[in-house]
Amino acid sequence: MALIVEDGTGLSTAESYLSETDADTYWSNRGDATWAAATTAAKEESLRRATQYLDASFNWIGVIKSTTQALNWPRAAAYDREDRSLADQVPTLVEQACAELAKEALSGALIATVSRDDRAKRVKAGSVEVEFEGGVSSQKSYALAALIVSPLVDGRYGGGAVVNLVKS
Repeated sequence: MALIVEDGTGLSTAESYLSETDADTYWSNRGDATWAAATTAAKEESLRRATQYLDASFNWIGVIKSTTQALNWPRAAAYDREDRSLADQVPTLVEQACAELAKEALSGALIATVSRDDRAKRVKAGSVEVEFEGGVSSQKSYALAALIVSPLVDGRYGGGAVVNLVKS
């Protein structure tokens, strides 16, 4: 099934903030061969998962444009730091973060499914023993993507991140 990309009109069927072609350009401009080596199907799946991750992870500025739109962008009453309107568009920063996350999604899930039993408290190899601090998140961290979108995140709700973005 062809990837349906949000075009700024608030599509009810949109699945991604970025097209495969635009992601190809993004990674080509950065000299990264990992993305180019992936199949079209893998790229499209990764773009869908990256978009889902973005929408689930951040409290964006403004409000959704339409109650029928599938994704959190486009938004109304959203302005960048230079007070320019971001209405009727998917901001470039969201597209860039989507590309970053999509590349990560090529190698697996963006959110780890971890049970209490999956986390080691202590590891011993010969005479070397390491004990881990309790309460540390086992979730993956995507600091670059979070930094990229930070100007678009509503800080009124704990900085905007809904999920824990701490490196395991």
